Amino acid sequence: MLPRIVEPPGDAPLVVDQQSIDGGIAVRSVVVGRATGAALLYGVREAGRMRAITAFPLAVASESFCRSLEQQAPRLRYNAATSALAPRSELSASLRTQ
Repeated sequence: MLPRIVEPPGDAPLVVDQQSIDGGIAVRSVVVGRATGAALLYGVREAGRMRAITAFPLAVASESFCRSLEQQAPRLRYNAATSALAPRSELSASLRTQ
C-alpha cells in the first residue's frame, strides 16, 4: 500500500495532496483501480516520512466520488494524527490537486 501512496500509478483516477500552511505536514489521498474494483488509500507525511494510514475498498471509483473527495476541505482524515495536529484538524487553504 505505501508504495502506491508515495508514487501513485499513472492511471490512478485521483491523487489529492493537501499540505499544512507551514509545509510541515502533508496528506495524500489516492484512488486506485476502476470499474472492476478500486481502493482509496490515505497517507500522512511528517518529518520527511510518509505513513500509510488506511485503505478502503471501493466497488467503483466513480467520477462523482472522486470529485467529492477532491472538493473536501483540507484536514486530517480517518483518525490520522501527527505530533502537531489532532485527528480531524484542519490543515490550511493550501491545496494542490493532481
